[in-house]
Amino acid sequence: SSSPGTPQWQDCCWSEPQNCKGTLAEFSGQDASQLVWASLQVIGEADLTLHWVDPGETTTFGESKFANPMCVRMLTAAGTIAGSPASGTFDLATCARMACEGPEAAVGPRD
Repeated sequence: SSSPGTPQWQDCCWSEPQNCKGTLAEFSGQDASQLVWASLQVIGEADLTLHWVDPGETTTFGESKFANPMCVRMLTAAGTIAGSPASGTFDLATCARMACEGPEAAVGPRD
């Protein structure tokens, strides 16, 4: 059950995936928080920071809070799209794959 003000999953889905012109800059080194992973910029459209949310941890989602219900890290995005505040999460398959193939994972990428 969701808390008051928490949108339903189907209301949070964006349009179908599309190709776009932009950059993904992965944070590394001592300046990077373990849970802040990367910055995604789409020219003239979006400026987002990608964050890892550990299982059971809570993060800001829109104007409310959202707890990661999965057993793997969830990858979320927060920032602006078309000049408006935006936040979202990647789908389960993407979160699981990124968590398994990330730098902290015990195994590497799989084909």
